[in-house]
Amino acid sequence: PKSKADKEEEKRKASEERLRRQQSIEAAKKEKERSRKQNSEEENGTRDGQSREQTDPRKAEKRKEKESDGRDRETKTKENELRKTREAARKKEEEEEAVAAAEAKRRAEEEAAAKAAAQEEARRRAEEEAAAKAAAAQEEEEAKQIEKERKKKELR
Repeated sequence: PKSKADKEEEKRKASEERLRRQQSIEAAKKEKERSRKQNSEEENGTRDGQSREQTDPRKAEKRKEKESDGRDRETKTKENELRKTREAARKKEEEEEAVAAAEAKRRAEEEAAAKAAAQEEARRRAEEEAAAKAAAAQEEEEAKQIEKERKKKELR
């Protein structure tokens, strides 16, 4: 039979063994990661923590182009927004001008119609006056004729 001390000794040894296994697993993971990194650096042409971009001028140039493309895209976006704003303002101005032109045309038509109505009224009045004058002249002529005939009768 195992004594209490023996049992505790076994527990301690088992615990130490688990700890050793855990540490060796972690060490293996670290080694694997280090090896993967090293292989990756060799593939990408990087060394001593320098990126390939820093060692390969073509990569650096591509990075600069990407950055300038980003700036170009922003500039184009701003230019497009500005252009759209200008187009909207131009359309609004054209609409306002069209409305103003239509209003001016309507006013001119109304004025022309009013002028035509005034001319027609003046012509009608002139005709009425001429007809009234002619009627008055005719009445006067008739009155003269009646007066002549009356005088002739008196003379007889």
